[in-house]
Amino acid sequence: MINYVHADENDFFHIQKFIKENLNADHILSKNKKVFSHFYVNKSDPQFFLAKDGEDTIVGILGYITSKQFDENLPYDIAWLA
Repeated sequence: MINYVHADENDFFHIQKFIKENLNADHILSKNKKVFSHFYVNKSDPQFFLAKDGEDTIVGILGYITSKQFDENLPYDIAWLA
């Protein structure tokens, strides 16, 4: 059975590992914590939804970037899926 959860700060390494193993070993998000954090961390939690199997292993990810994380004065907060 697949469970869908929002990532927390303890998932950071596992998300990077998933990207490295399933997308591209040279992907900037799998290699550079500063870039990952700039775009995908709001406060302390990664902005990702995770699909996890029965053994709590990540089998899918959906990242998102919110517009207000860069400018709190925007009238609307829009999420960009990535």
